[in-house]
Amino acid sequence: MFIFLPNYIATINFVASQSSTAVILLDNKEALAFSPVTIDHSPHSCSFVFSKPTNMNADMYSFLLHLHSILRWVVLLLLLVAIFNSLVAGDRPFIRTDARTGSILTGFADLMLLIGLVLWYFNARGFQAFKNSGFSEVMRGDSMTRFFAFEHPVGMLIAIILLHIGKVQGRKAISDKAKHRRTLLFYFIALLIILLSIPWPFRQQVGGHWY
Repeated sequence: MFIFLPNYIATINFVASQSSTAVILLDNKEALAFSPVTIDHSPHSCSFVFSKPTNMNADMYSFLLHLHSILRWVVLLLLLVAIFNSLVAGDRPFIRTDARTGSILTGFADLMLLIGLVLWYFNARGFQAFKNSGFSEVMRGDSMTRFFAFEHPVGMLIAIILLHIGKVQGRKAISDKAKHRRTLLFYFIALLIILLSIPWPFRQQVGGHWY
């Protein structure tokens, strides 16, 4: 049954039919299919209470996924540049260029994380896996689901936190040499975690795409 509505509403009453799914047309532009959470039957009608949609347009998801993958390469490139600068810095002053590189690096890393969280929420092997199966079941389940639901997001979150910690070292009241050493340390550890957390195409079970 089709019901035309200008906006979302929480409860809809309509004549009972064989289907347990209602299709709602919003402003005659898009159709959203909802499965009811609760059904209150009566001889001639039933009341459906709908849950919020948990799916994303396939084209939008694909776009965000490719953007997320491309940002991975941007972050890795910037991270390698930052590590190299700190590695060869020696006793030179911690200059504005060093701080700017760290700010650009963490900015792109934060953007990558934000897009990744959106993808994780809508992915069947992300938040939806925890929602449908529970934490214990996901952690005991297949390696691919466990990787994308838990290992990948947690690993990348830790790495990005380390990037921010490394960037902050340049603001501390310590010697320039110490600033470069500490920055190098946190950036290098973050790099290792990122490399371990990426679903590289050559990894069995969890292999993804290059871009």
